[in-house]
Amino acid sequence: MKDQKDEKLPNLREIYFSILYTLGAGSAGAVIANRLSEDENVTVLLLEAGGSELDHNYIKVPLATPLLQETDIDWSYYTIPQKASCKAMKEQRSYWPRGRVLGGTSSINHMVYIRGSRHDYDQWEKEGVVGWGYTDVLPYFLKIEDMKIVQLSNSTYHSTGGYLPITESKVTDLSNLYQRAAEELGYKVVDQNGEDMIGFSYVQSNIFGGERFSTSTAYIRPIINRSNLHISTNSFVTKILITNKTARGIEMIKNGQKRILLARKEVILSAGAVNSPQLLMLSGIGPREHLEEHKVTYRTLRGTQGNICIQVTQRTPTRNQGTFIYSRHREHMDEQIGEIYIQVTKRTCRGTQDNIYIQIEVHADLPVGENMEDHPMFFMKYNTKEDLSISVKSTQSWWNMLQYYLTRGGIFSFSGMEAIIFDKSRIKDMHTLYPDYQLMFFSIALDKAFLENGLPLNYNDSVVKVAQTRAFSNEFTITQILLHPKSTGSIKLKSKDPFVHPVIDPNYLSNHHDIDIFIEAIRKTQELAKSKALRELDATLNRVDFPGICDEEEFDSDTYWECLIRHYAVTVYHPSCTCRMGDKDDPTAVVDSKLRVKGIANLRVADASVMRHVTSGNTNSPSIMIGEKAADLIRGKDTVMTFRKQIKHLKP
Repeated sequence: MKDQKDEKLPNLREIYFSILYTLGAGSAGAVIANRLSEDENVTVLLLEAGGSELDHNYIKVPLATPLLQETDIDWSYYTIPQKASCKAMKEQRSYWPRGRVLGGTSSINHMVYIRGSRHDYDQWEKEGVVGWGYTDVLPYFLKIEDMKIVQLSNSTYHSTGGYLPITESKVTDLSNLYQRAAEELGYKVVDQNGEDMIGFSYVQSNIFGGERFSTSTAYIRPIINRSNLHISTNSFVTKILITNKTARGIEMIKNGQKRILLARKEVILSAGAVNSPQLLMLSGIGPREHLEEHKVTYRTLRGTQGNICIQVTQRTPTRNQGTFIYSRHREHMDEQIGEIYIQVTKRTCRGTQDNIYIQIEVHADLPVGENMEDHPMFFMKYNTKEDLSISVKSTQSWWNMLQYYLTRGGIFSFSGMEAIIFDKSRIKDMHTLYPDYQLMFFSIALDKAFLENGLPLNYNDSVVKVAQTRAFSNEFTITQILLHPKSTGSIKLKSKDPFVHPVIDPNYLSNHHDIDIFIEAIRKTQELAKSKALRELDATLNRVDFPGICDEEEFDSDTYWECLIRHYAVTVYHPSCTCRMGDKDDPTAVVDSKLRVKGIANLRVADASVMRHVTSGNTNSPSIMIGEKAADLIRGKDTVMTFRKQIKHLKP
C-alpha cells in the first residue's frame, strides 16, 4: 500500500518557507513531528529513509517480530570483528537490526515498555545535564501513556489519555511459575515503571488490541492529515547543510534524484544512535582528525557550455556512474527555497582533466560517535517435562491463527516476553542505586525450526548445526542483560559515501567488570531454576558448550561461564550515547541540555544517541520521552504542568 500522505509532496519548493525539518521518523522523530505540528503556524517536514509501515502486514503482529529482521525495513548493520566477544559468530561480528520504516525501530522491536530507573536520570543531572533529572522527565513519561493495566491506571506513577497504550504481556501458563520462582527467592512483585524497579514484574508492552503500537501507529496515524505536516518516505538524507556555523537545510536523495531543501527554522536530527552520528560526521561535525581522514577523489573536466562537469571516480549517492551537471541555483539559495538537482547526462564534456581531492569540511570538532553504550545479553535455555512454551509448531496451528484473526488474542498477541526481574549487584564495592542487571523470561522455545527461521544472530554454521541437535519444543529461556556496562564503543565513518554503513565497534566485554556482573546474573538464574516452582517442570539447563567451544573448561566454574559469555553474548538492540548530552564545558558532550549541537546554530539531536548513559532496561520508552521533551524545548513551552502537579508528593 502506498502511503497516501507521501503523495502530497510534489511541490516541495512551495511549502518550506517556515519549516522545521525532522530527520528520522523513529521512536523520537515521530513524536517530535506530531508535537511541533500542533502549532498550525509551523510547517513540519518529516523525512524517513524507509517506507510506510502499512506496506508490511507482519509489523502489527507482535509474535512475528523475528520475521522483520533482515528485511527491507531493517538497516541490517553488523559490527566490526570483536576482540573480546562474539567468538561463536561469523567473523566475530554481531548483527544489529535497526528500523528503516515509519516508526523506526519501534516498528521492529519487542515492544517492551520500560522507562529506566529514577537513578539513571538523577545521575545524568549530577553529571551536568540540567533539566533531565527524574522529576523533570517523569511528567513526559506520564504524557506519553494511556495505561490500560487496570491496577495501575490510578497510580500516581501512571496516566491515561496519552498516545501510547500500555498493556500487560501475560499469555502462557509459564508466567505464574516465573512469579512463584521469583517470590521464593525473596523478590517482591513491583511496578517496573513505578516507585522502585528492583523486583519481579510482568512485562508492560506497547501492544493494544493484540497489535503493535509503534510511534507511527500512536503518534503519526492519528494526525496524518494535518495540513502543516508533510511526510516524505524513502527520502535518504545525505548531509546537513551548514554555513557560518548554522544549519541551513539538508541534502537528500528521493526517487533517484538529489534535492537540496532549505530550512528557515531548525533541523532536528532523530535518526538514532547509529545514523545520527553518521550523518553529523558526513556533515562536518565530529572528531576533526577522523573527518579529515576521509577524502574523495574527483576528475574535473571544464566544458564549453558554462557548466562544470564532474565525473565521480567513487560510487555516488545515486549509485550511478556517470557525468553530472550542477544546475545554477546556488547563488540564490539564501533568497528562495531552491532545490539543486543533480541529473545524469550523456553530454560529453571536453577540456583539461585534473584530480581534485575533496575532504569533509569540519564545522565543529566534537566527540560524535564516541562513548557508545549498549546492553549485551546472554541467555540460558531450560528444557521442561511439560510443553507450556510457544514453539514454531504452535504458531502453525490453524486454531491459534484463527483465534488471532477473529479476536486478536492468543499467542500471536504478545512478543514472547512475559516477565522481568531487575536486581542490583552484590559485588564488593558496588554501591549503585540503579539495577545492574535484568533477567527476562522468554516463553518461546528456541527449537530447531526457530534456529532455522528465527532471530538472525550471525552464529557460525557449525554452532547452529550442533545447537539444533539440542533444541526442543518444550523449553523456556531466561536472558541475562547487563544494564550498565563499563565497556564502551564507537561509531566511525567507513566512507564519505552516505550509503556505506559506518564502522560500528561496541567493544563488548573489553572491561572485565562486565563479565563479573554477567556471572552474578547467571548465578541468580541458577537459583531461580532450582526453585520449587521451576523444579515442578524438571527444568534442566540446555548446555551450549560444544567441541572446541568451552568444552575444556570445568563445568559451572566462573571460567566456564566467562568462556561462554565471550562466545555467545549478543546485543539486545539498545545502542545509545553516541551524541551524548553534557554542559557547555564537557569535552565528551555533543549536545547541550537543550539538545542543541554545540557550536552549530539551528541544529538539534533528539533520540537515544543523546542519552548521557544508557538507561536501565529497554530504550524505546526513554527515546519517546526524549522526543516529547525535545518538542517542548524547541517550542519553548511547558506542556506537562498538570503532570508536575500529579507527582509533587512523590518520594524524592
